[in-house]
Amino acid sequence: MPQVAVIGAQWGDEAKGKIVHFLAREAELAVRFNGGPNAGHTVQDAYGTVQLHLVPAGALQPGCAGVIAHGVVVDPQVLEEELDEIRRQGRPEPVVYLSDRASLILPHHRLVEELEGTARRIGTTRRGIGPAYQDRVARRGLRLGDLARPELVLEYLTELEADLKGRYGKAGFVPKQLADRLARFYAAWKERIVDSRAVVARALAEGQLVIFEGAQGTLLDLDLGTYPYVTSSTTTVHGIGWGVGVRLSEGARVIGVSKAYTTRVGEGPFPTEDTGEGGELLRRKGREYGATTGRPRRCGWLDLVALRYAHEVNSFTELAITKLDVLSGLDEIPVCTAYDLEGKSVEEFPKTIAELSVARPRYVRLPGWKEDIRKARCPSDLPREARSYIAFVEEVLGVPVTMAGVGPGEDELIILR
Repeated sequence: MPQVAVIGAQWGDEAKGKIVHFLAREAELAVRFNGGPNAGHTVQDAYGTVQLHLVPAGALQPGCAGVIAHGVVVDPQVLEEELDEIRRQGRPEPVVYLSDRASLILPHHRLVEELEGTARRIGTTRRGIGPAYQDRVARRGLRLGDLARPELVLEYLTELEADLKGRYGKAGFVPKQLADRLARFYAAWKERIVDSRAVVARALAEGQLVIFEGAQGTLLDLDLGTYPYVTSSTTTVHGIGWGVGVRLSEGARVIGVSKAYTTRVGEGPFPTEDTGEGGELLRRKGREYGATTGRPRRCGWLDLVALRYAHEVNSFTELAITKLDVLSGLDEIPVCTAYDLEGKSVEEFPKTIAELSVARPRYVRLPGWKEDIRKARCPSDLPREARSYIAFVEEVLGVPVTMAGVGPGEDELIILR
């Protein structure tokens, strides 16, 4: 199967990095198609633990190159810091290509995010993602390919500084200093700043295995998520065409990644959130703190209404359920199969934020298990109740669960079919 898409099926933080890193053992190319350094894809292997914000998780595997496509907004400083951390761990240098059409995140984007209050109102990562996409859509942003013309970059930054000082009283950068820094970045990267669409299209034409790595999750999609409490890019499978410029083939694997429970970072409705002891237990056992921000994640139980919606949007061919081990030790496990909404039981995900805000979960309570499953490596190693939990998800959604994560390590993964 020459194409595999790995898509977050919840509000992000589903451990997509773990799944991509595992699948990339057989891949030639791993392609990030959306988002920016607001992503926090964690890989834990023999070299240690590394949190990736821009480098595709698959690029850490020998023989798999990484592509940061034009749908991604790139912060040069974050990218260089990330590669420095990879080198410090003694890992082989990953091969990474950047799209010449990718928009840059500049210092003023973080400043604008703070001054306009977006971070406080929506709960963003404060990485300047939204303002960078805003400039892109307004056709006033700077793209990686533009760095080939340093005189135009300095002219752009000089005009930008004057505009920002007029609007906000400050710019957050000195044009000449920033221009010089961008020139050094371009000098180091110019051989790897490419037409990424052509690179990916050529790999597909040659029959290479290409993995498309999504950032964030379906419910944070700019158009199809819980607007306005969403990110600024297309996080679903449809983001591949938008962010890479190639079409996913009819026979591609589309893997939806979901935790065995649900988490959310930032503001917005969350029907299955548990603000009591249950949520605190999930946060503590699952180490639920943002890889990018360090903020504690809001935690709750598995929401099959939301997962069904994610499947409708993406047409998953299969699911990967991660962090199944976090549920060990519970007597019973609540699973939401419907919402109470205005006195009615509904199984459709609400279309408006107002409806979702007042939706209350209807739970089925499944039997839990006491065993520690971190050492399980095949389906028969799992307790009967854990296998039943997975089977229940498959039955309700009509989607096969092919992988189950039982810990953060790269080998703490069970292939179910």
